[in-house]
Amino acid sequence: MHFDATIVGQYDRAMKRAFPAIALSSVAAVVAVLLSPLLPAPFDARLAAQGGPGGPVPPSAAEQPPETDQPPAPREGPPRAVLPKERSDGARPLEKLPQTIEEKRRQLANLYAQLATAEDDKAAAKIAASIERLWRHSGSDTVNLLISRAAKTAAEKRTDLAETLLDRAVTLAPDYTEGFSQRAFFHFSQSNLTAALGDLRRVLALDPNHFKALEGLVQIWRDTGNKKGAYEVLRQLLDVHPFAPGAQQAYDELKREVEGRGI
Repeated sequence: MHFDATIVGQYDRAMKRAFPAIALSSVAAVVAVLLSPLLPAPFDARLAAQGGPGGPVPPSAAEQPPETDQPPAPREGPPRAVLPKERSDGARPLEKLPQTIEEKRRQLANLYAQLATAEDDKAAAKIAASIERLWRHSGSDTVNLLISRAAKTAAEKRTDLAETLLDRAVTLAPDYTEGFSQRAFFHFSQSNLTAALGDLRRVLALDPNHFKALEGLVQIWRDTGNKKGAYEVLRQLLDVHPFAPGAQQAYDELKREVEGRGI
């Protein structure tokens, strides 16, 4: 739009003659009105914040990040701790129960090797607990039930029934060392040392490293006055389980008595 300067000048002089007091301000106002379509709109901060007139210009297509089908990358956080596969004491936990007799033998052989070389009593106790767990695993629900019921009835002083249940267990599983071990403990609790001794020997024939059977044999020899027999079994026990509770002290005491007599 174009305005003729001659027309503006004539309009200004006419306004001064008609309204001398407001001439200048009126002219300025009229000029502002006439020129307003040609001037840029004033910046409004509130509209800018809302994306209205004078607001921020959206980025061009070149500046926008490319679209992708890939999920956004996860935020980086602190590194996760890696759990150790072995315990800090060096003892390896029993990962699973064996499915076959041969697998059970291999696991026991491995655990016995660890027990014999344990660095301290804490590590030895954890390894021994894993071994005892394997001992209790018969692979037969029937045998497990018989031994469990025998322990319950023995605690209730129903000794005849407890002995019958244990007899059935060892008959069903003649190669299950824990069956004979439990029956040996039962006979010992009934002061039937002969029967207990026979079951302990059966346990050791199946598993020469069965340290609980060795402990039981030591107890019977000491109770019957067989110090030499107890001393020899203690030496075998310490080879299998160097940190068997009380074994080293008992061995040292018997050693002085037995070797002091020249036996």
